[in-house]
Amino acid sequence: MMTLSVRVATGLAAAWQMTHFAAFRIATFFVPSELSADVKGKLGFREDPRGANLWLVVPNDAGVLQGAQDRDGVHCVHPVQAYLDLKEHPERAVEAAERLRAELMNWKRDA
Repeated sequence: MMTLSVRVATGLAAAWQMTHFAAFRIATFFVPSELSADVKGKLGFREDPRGANLWLVVPNDAGVLQGAQDRDGVHCVHPVQAYLDLKEHPERAVEAAERLRAELMNWKRDA
């Protein structure tokens, strides 16, 4: 079983690392557990209901890491996982998902 011990980019941040499509404001990372107040303080993180630009997500299942890999120094989920996660993102998530699918998930179907 795979365990989540690293921070892994997903959503818009991962899509950008994979395709360099469109600037984004929200960065989303899977983290192994809720960050302590001390770590959040060192990061300058503050919880805000509006205008949030960093989403730290503790996944329900370590399967989100299946196929994760380093992309130019940023550990990212597999393109399929990023595509799925983009369904919950605002901004240009629909366009980013389309780009991911066109560039990295263009498998041919059996006729």
